[in-house]
Amino acid sequence: MTLIHLMHASMQYSDTKDQQLHDASAVFEYAKANKVWWVTGTEANAASDRANFAKGASDHGFRFFHDGGDVWVGVNSAITKPEVQVNAKFYLVIHGKAGSYPNRGPLRVSFPSAYGRINVLACHYNLSGPKHPRAPGAKQNPQLAREIGRLTRLFGRGTGLVFYGGDQNLHDEKPGVDTFYGQPLTSAWDELKHYEHTHPGRETIDVIASYNNDTRVSAKYVHALDDTKLALHTDHYPVVAGYDIKSLKK
Repeated sequence: MTLIHLMHASMQYSDTKDQQLHDASAVFEYAKANKVWWVTGTEANAASDRANFAKGASDHGFRFFHDGGDVWVGVNSAITKPEVQVNAKFYLVIHGKAGSYPNRGPLRVSFPSAYGRINVLACHYNLSGPKHPRAPGAKQNPQLAREIGRLTRLFGRGTGLVFYGGDQNLHDEKPGVDTFYGQPLTSAWDELKHYEHTHPGRETIDVIASYNNDTRVSAKYVHALDDTKLALHTDHYPVVAGYDIKSLKK
C-alpha cells in the first residue's frame, strides 16, 4: 500500500499577473512541501495565464502540461523525472466563444509508474444562470461528463489507473447530485461521505475523484484549503486528497 497525495486548484483568469504569480507559487510550494504527485487546475485561458501558472510549477519542480481549453496539470518531477515520457492530450467537446468562454473538454496526462500507467484527467464544467449570461450553460455539462467517462473506461483498462480533478460548478454535497452524471467515477467527497466547502458560496464544487473500477485505489482523506490554510486571491479553495494504492501483483 502506498498513500499518494493529490491536489486540485481552480485559479482565476481575471486576477492580475502579480496575483496569479503569487497564487501559482503558493499552490506549488504547498504541493512540493506535502509531496503531492500532481496538481490539476483551471482558468489558464490566455497564454499569459498559462505562463504565470507554468512558472509557479517549474519554480517548484513540477512539469506543466496544457494542450487546449483552460485546464492544466502539473506533475511532480520527483514522480516523473525529465527522462520519463509524459503524454498530454486535450479532447475538445464544446467550442469556446471569443471574449466569453474558452474551449471546454478534458485534458488527459498519462505516464508510467510502478502501479501501472497513471492517467490524470482535468476538466472545467460550465456555469449557467442569470449571473453568467455569457456562459454556454450547464445543459452542456453532461456532454463533458460523457467524454470524461469514455476516456476513463478507455485508459483505465488493464492495469491503468485513472484519477480526475476539476471544477464541476455543481454542488457535490447536494442530495441526488452526481457531478459525473452516472459516469463511473466517484469523488473523494462522496467516497468518504465528508464534505467541505470549496467556494465562498458555501458549496462543494471542486472535486478530486477516482475510477470506480480501480479496486486497488481507495480514498483516505479529502480537505479544502480555505484562506486560513492557504491564502490565495482565487475565488475557489484548493482541494487536497489522499489515496491508497495497492501494488501490482507479481
